[in-house]
This record gives sequence, C-alpha cells and structure tokens, in this order.
Amino acid sequence: MADIPTLDNINRKSELKVDLRPTLFIGAGGTGMEVMMRIRRRILSAVWNRHHPTRVESIHDFPVARFLHFDLDSNAVIDEGKSQRTDPWFELVKLTDEERLVEPLDLPQYHESDDSLARFPLIESWMPLRPKKLRALGIDPSKGAGQIRSVARLYLFDKYPKLRGRIKGALNFLSSNAGIERKENYQRLGLQVDTSKFRIVVIASNAGGTGAGSAIDLGWMAKAIARQEVADSQVDLVMFMPSGFAKANKERTEANAYATLMELETTMRDMNAQVKWMDPDSITGRGAPFDDVYFVDNANLANKATQDVKDVYQMVADTLFEDFASADFANRKRSVAVNQQQHKLGPYNPRVPEARFGDMRLSYSKVYSAFGQSVLDTQQSLREDIRAYELAALMVKEFFGLVGRDGLLARRAGDGERDSFMREQMDMRELPFDEFPDFKKGTVDVAPFQEYALTGLLLRDREGRSLLERVESKVQLEMDRIMAAFDINQWRERVAELLPNLERDAIREAGATAETSEDRIKRHTVELTGRLKERVRERLYALLDDRKQGGLEFVLSLLEQVKARLLQRDLAHAERNGRRYRDIRDALRTRQVEESLGNLSQAAGRLFGKGSAGPRSHGAPQARHRRLPAFPPAGRQRGPVHRSHAQHVGLAGRTAGAGRIRQRPVERHRRRIP
Repeated sequence: MADIPTLDNINRKSELKVDLRPTLFIGAGGTGMEVMMRIRRRILSAVWNRHHPTRVESIHDFPVARFLHFDLDSNAVIDEGKSQRTDPWFELVKLTDEERLVEPLDLPQYHESDDSLARFPLIESWMPLRPKKLRALGIDPSKGAGQIRSVARLYLFDKYPKLRGRIKGALNFLSSNAGIERKENYQRLGLQVDTSKFRIVVIASNAGGTGAGSAIDLGWMAKAIARQEVADSQVDLVMFMPSGFAKANKERTEANAYATLMELETTMRDMNAQVKWMDPDSITGRGAPFDDVYFVDNANLANKATQDVKDVYQMVADTLFEDFASADFANRKRSVAVNQQQHKLGPYNPRVPEARFGDMRLSYSKVYSAFGQSVLDTQQSLREDIRAYELAALMVKEFFGLVGRDGLLARRAGDGERDSFMREQMDMRELPFDEFPDFKKGTVDVAPFQEYALTGLLLRDREGRSLLERVESKVQLEMDRIMAAFDINQWRERVAELLPNLERDAIREAGATAETSEDRIKRHTVELTGRLKERVRERLYALLDDRKQGGLEFVLSLLEQVKARLLQRDLAHAERNGRRYRDIRDALRTRQVEESLGNLSQAAGRLFGKGSAGPRSHGAPQARHRRLPAFPPAGRQRGPVHRSHAQHVGLAGRTAGAGRIRQRPVERHRRRIP
C-alpha cells in the first residue's frame, strides 16, 4: 500500500542535508563573552570522533571555529561564577589577545569642545549625545558603555580599522583550514564540513550598552568583509531579551531593548541601506545586516522562567555547540533551520479592526526566530562512567600501594622513617657546634647549639676542600708578611689596614668584580641544591615502586611529615642559628677587634718603651729581637697579642662569608722571634 502523502513527508523529502560550516563567533559585550566562554569549554571537554575518540588540546587546534570578543570593559576576562585562580580550565578557555578587541576609548577627543564632533562627520550624523552632554555624563569607558548605546557605537567607529582586521584575520584562518591539505583535521575529529559556505554568529543582548549599541553594525561589517574574503556566508544574530537583566535597572534595560528592536526592524526591512564607518577608506554595509535573527528570553512558551540568566547563557552555548557535531541530530537541526528560511521571506501583516482604524495596515518582518534546548538523559551513560571511574581508581590504588593487603590501610611513614630520610637523603643530621673564639666573658653567648651537617657541606667547594681553610691560609700568610717586614710597634697599624682587605675578599660589595668567598658559597649552594633534589627524587621514586616498604601513600605521608617538620622546627632552628652567627660576627668586628688592637699597642709599648718606636734597622735585626724575652719558645702557650689578632682576622672573614666559625691555632707567628 502506497504511503499517503502528508505535509510532514513532503517536508522530509524536500529537506537538504546541511553539513557543519566553519563558524566565526563575535561576542559583543559581557553577554557575548559569557556565551562564547561556555562554547569553548564544551569544545575542550567533548570527546570527538566516536570511532576513534580524541580530544582537542587547544581551541587553536579546533579548525572550524574562531572567536572574537568586542567590548569596552577591560575587566571581563572569564565567565561569571568562575575564579581565575581556582578554575582549572582558565588557561585553556581564556581568550587570547588576537581574540579580544578590548581597548581604551579616547572619549575626550569627541567632547573636549562644543565643535569636536564636527571633525568626525560620519559620527556627527547619528550621534545623539552632543559634546556638552558627554562631558556632563562623566562616562568611564574602561568600565563599559554604562548602558548607553551610543557610546558603544562610538567605540565601534573609533576601533573600526582594528575590528575590520580582526574579523578578516579570523575568516582567513577558517578559510585556510578549509583547504584540501587541511582535511585531515576534520577527519581526525570525525567532522563532515561544508567548506563552500561560512557562518558568522553575532551574540549580544539588547538590554545593556555594548551589545545593544554595536550588534547591528557588527552584522553589517561582518557581512561586508565576508563578501570580500570567502565565497559564501551566512550572518546570524542571537540576541538576549531584557527580562533576564531586570535587576540591572529594569527601566533602562527595557528602554534599550525597545530602541534596539526598533532599529533592528528598520534595518532588516530596508534593503537599500548603506553604512560606512570611515571616510574615505571604508567598506560599505548594504541591505539587511543579518540573514537570521534569534531572540532568547529567560522564559519559555509555557511561561516557565529561570531567575538566573546564566542558565540562558548555558542553553544558548549548548545549542550553538550542537551545530559542530556531525551526528544525525545535528544534521537534522541544521536542515530544519535552512528549510525554515522559506517561511520568513514575506512580511507579516496583522489584521486591525476596520471600524476603528479604517484602511490602516500594519506590516512587520518575519525574519525573527527563537529556539530552546531540551535534554533527555536516561543516566545510563552516567552510571557506566561512574563504574568505569571507580574501577580505574581501584586499579590505580592497587598499583601505587594505596590499599594494603587484606583490605587494610596502606602503610604510612612514621617519625623514625622521616628522620632517617632527612638524615640520609637531605643531610639534615644534627651536630653540636661549640667552636667559639676566645671571647671575653659576657661579650656574647657561647653556649653550644645544634647545627646541621648540610651547613658544613655548604662550606666546601666542588672538590671537597674547605672554604674556611682557604680564608685562614690567606690570613696566616698576611700575618707572616707583616711580622717579617715590620717592627712590632708597626704591627697594629698594618693589621688595621689589612682588615678591610680581608673582609672584601670574603664579602661581596656593590660594584666589585673579583670573586669572593661569599660568591663561592652561593655558587656551591646552587650546585648542592641540584644534587640534593636529584638524590631525593630518585629515592622517592624508588620508594614509590617498592610495594613492601613504600607505595604512593607512604611517599605522600613521608613528604607531608618532612614538610611539617621543616616548617615547624627546622626552619626555626636555622633562623636561630643564623642569629647566633650574626651575634658572633658583630662581636668580632667591633668589641673583639678593638680589644685585640689595644692589647697589641700595649705590648709594643712595654717591649720598646716610650719613644723607642721606629722602623727596624736592617743592619742588625737579630740583635734587637733578642731583647724581647716576653715571647715564649715555640710549642708553648702563645701570647695574647698574636692570638687575638689571628683569631679576629680569620673569624671575621669566616663568619661574614659562611656563618660558620672555627678557631685554628696560629703556629708560625713566633718562629721569626727567637
């Protein structure tokens, strides 16, 4: 029996299969950005190509979509309800500089004087706000258009050259990806793309300032640029109605919507319209700015409304995202949209009461549409995903040792294992420090304290030699030189001259070029840190793979305890030790050095007597030295003069450069004095 022809069958036979078209989204104002960000999230989170599942790592790698955000508000960088610091998708979904035209508007040039607008005849012809009124409003363009539509259109005229370049660049990108050599990108994602026609979607609201003031011009401009850059195109408008923005000054939002809709009705019916944005170098917008217009509200035909406009953002984003699929539903959706065009060509002429209005006729455009989005979810796929994730989690736990044998909890690190790890892998074993100089009682605290072995490693060079011994050796040589070349009554002066030079060798000064002990220690610190990190990392990986003694839970707990001990105890101890070293250094450089130099002067005075000081006679050095019985023979206790100076000079350099102090006996000071 033959099928009875019905309207539905006729429509199905006449339907054309419409493949996905490369699409440019232009978001005007905050509403446009909110929707585009949600589309970008859907693109990144979707699994493409059901036969060979794959994901898109970056929006730039998605060959059939480009985005452009046009706004005055420089603070609009992420969709509402998301935090830049906590959103894991932020770096992936955020718009790049090439995808945003958000720049300052030099508003004063249009209102600095009453005849300022006369310099811009294309703007003066339509601008309702005269310079005096613009000055009175005190608008801050960096915070948006302030719900003033004319300011947004002024911004579009002001940024026309850059806006034209951004739209042209986006269409060129889509066109270049439509070439035969790029078809593998579509195949990888399982997309069937119609590269003979491109789609441009302008997204805005008619309640605010930026979208309401610039959406119509964006349609004209995009259409004119597309005529030059691509073979064929379709420009659509998705416009949000004011109901969802009632909290943002209901009277103003509805007034903006009314004015915008009146302008839109006029432009969609005037096929002879011509618009220019720059004189003389400008493209020309002609005819209707859009091929199709969709109005979106926060309520449906059943009068069921949502109070949160973000729900509407998500619905529009989901609807536009569905156009990127190549499944049967998406193909059917695109086909229906194309077939509906035939019902929008003529005007709508509603009847009016003849007795009241006579022969008056009303006529409206039928180009406008609406859409909604419904989701039928049986949760079957959700249950499968949940079970798959649970099984995968158990496998991961078993592999990394998160679950112990017989269902018991995995082993965690204890205090002893933590301390052993820090001693062996981080050189954090504690050693007593008691190598204090011979201070006068009460000068500084000389109570022993616990130091870390790591500090001693820092005071060695890459060959393992002690940096302190190098400093002490230089001090010893300088002291020998002074004792050999000068009389004892000149030693104090020479030692005082020597001290600044020794400190410059140990401590880095601004503008100095020679390497110091401080530089060597800093360089060695970097090298030692790298070696310690590598050693600790290798040990942690070894513990991670050790099913019996380690595992992931053991490693995580070990790291937690190491971090806690460093923060709670070891860092405090290190700061305390640093203060102790600074106290010793300061005491050596002030009180101790003055006392030692004073002792040296007294010794010189006693040995030579008043007035006997002078340069040593080169003719009979030994005879004069024999008259100095105060110095003991070698091997016995050293005199206070030599010990004080040797200790001060060596320790001053050591404490300043390394924070460690060691006292070495000066053995050779007496050898030149028989």
